[in-house]
Amino acid sequence: ASPDPKTIEAGLKKCPGRRPLIYAADPGNLSQMSAAAKAYKTPLALVGNGLKPFPTLEELDKLSQEASGLGIEEIVLAPGPKNLHESLNDLTQIRRLSLKRNYRPFGFPVIMFIKNTDKYQTVIDSCTFIAKYAGIIVLDSIEEDVLLPIITMRQNIYTDPQKPVTVEPKLYKFGSPDQTSPIMVTTNFSLTFYTVSPEIEASGHPAYLLVTDSEGMSVLTAWAAEKF
Repeated sequence: ASPDPKTIEAGLKKCPGRRPLIYAADPGNLSQMSAAAKAYKTPLALVGNGLKPFPTLEELDKLSQEASGLGIEEIVLAPGPKNLHESLNDLTQIRRLSLKRNYRPFGFPVIMFIKNTDKYQTVIDSCTFIAKYAGIIVLDSIEEDVLLPIITMRQNIYTDPQKPVTVEPKLYKFGSPDQTSPIMVTTNFSLTFYTVSPEIEASGHPAYLLVTDSEGMSVLTAWAAEKF
């Protein structure tokens, strides 16, 4: 990350064979940054007017069109840090224009940087942008109590509520079982598996657990449906 094209190119020379995101191009360095992105076949982030705290959507629109005109196909839009309301409005407008009006200059992923001294606000902003509609979020914190709710939110958003959460159907080993060890059977419904497996581990006896493919149904449901 640097506004200096020479610094960016020096960094790209240090990682041959990789395709890092160049951050970032603005109206003052677009041609040089685009040349580096094309030479090293890397994506390029656009930040609008680098002289301002954050770009307007009009500036991003113009810069995206100019970058595309220079032959850049892999673009990441960076609306910039604003308050939560303004950022959410920008993200919504970008997504709405790209999908409903098929407006190509905004048809690229969006990156958002989360900068808050309040960890609770960091979580709120991050979860909001994951849902509406950032493709990448960058945090300045790696504390567990910040990351855990964000990761949980991300997993829940992209989980099909009509598809049961399952585990892989196979034979699981606990301890070092042999031919005399007991074999227990259950379904691949995750809640059932994570209820049964701790009990086996707590027993301290080597055992097998055969998990069958019941399409994610619980034991009684799968039995009633003749899938277990």
